[in-house]
Amino acid sequence: MPRMFSTESAKAIKADEYGYLNGIHYMAPDEVAKECVKSNDKIQHGPLYEFYIANFFLLIKAVGTVCRWATDACRGLCLGQYSGQAGMVKDLEHGLNNVRESRILKTLMFFHDVQSYLNLICLAIRQLIKKAAKLNKTLCIRLNGSSDIAWERIKIKAEGNKNIYEVFPDVQFVDYTKSKARMLNPDRPANLYLTFSRSETNEQDCLELLQKGHNIAVVFGCEFPETYMGFPVINGDEHDLRHLDPKGGYVVGLKPKGRKAKADKSGFVIWKLAA
Repeated sequence: MPRMFSTESAKAIKADEYGYLNGIHYMAPDEVAKECVKSNDKIQHGPLYEFYIANFFLLIKAVGTVCRWATDACRGLCLGQYSGQAGMVKDLEHGLNNVRESRILKTLMFFHDVQSYLNLICLAIRQLIKKAAKLNKTLCIRLNGSSDIAWERIKIKAEGNKNIYEVFPDVQFVDYTKSKARMLNPDRPANLYLTFSRSETNEQDCLELLQKGHNIAVVFGCEFPETYMGFPVINGDEHDLRHLDPKGGYVVGLKPKGRKAKADKSGFVIWKLAA
């Protein structure tokens, strides 16, 4: 069974300095899992192989994208595929390692039986609640470490038809999203803090959300400017606890992660600011 949450990634570890235990849930981004099912010659052994063989015909029909609002540059640079341990492969585009296989397996499990998958997530969160209490830390969960799923829309049958935020009302959740509708949803769960992610195509949405008092995340290849689009910039690489950021229209500056992002020319990464 794959591990549901990472508490040892570079960003998760930074949370410790702020008194938090940060659990991040990673899946194979966008349609990576779907492509893996199609090109099954890459899956040859281990838990991923066993799950794939047992459920092949169902998976061919069921597996889709976990990043509904992804752009071309977002897909091509995704940190969930090309940075950190996931990026430690000889063939950056098609290679597999334990981290990539684990993320693909979780994505296949999600599409195969979303209710069973959410039951596993709930179990893992309850374990993290106990761990955080033992460490005298506050728990913070990020469900979309490398995906963009509107988890608030999925009801969990085994938990009284509640969504995951309702199941754990005392747990703080944070996430990034490219969905303006999620950002502006008046019924967004109170314990879910969202930061909008800028891409090469949504600059106007960013400005609109900033003007309405929401924070946006921007990847800068240059030094962080004092302001962007007329709004103050803060350093978002200090931690991943976005709910601690100042509120009211701030730009959360991030540095490019991974080899591909550090060489990006699509406009996703901002290398030069207008004079």
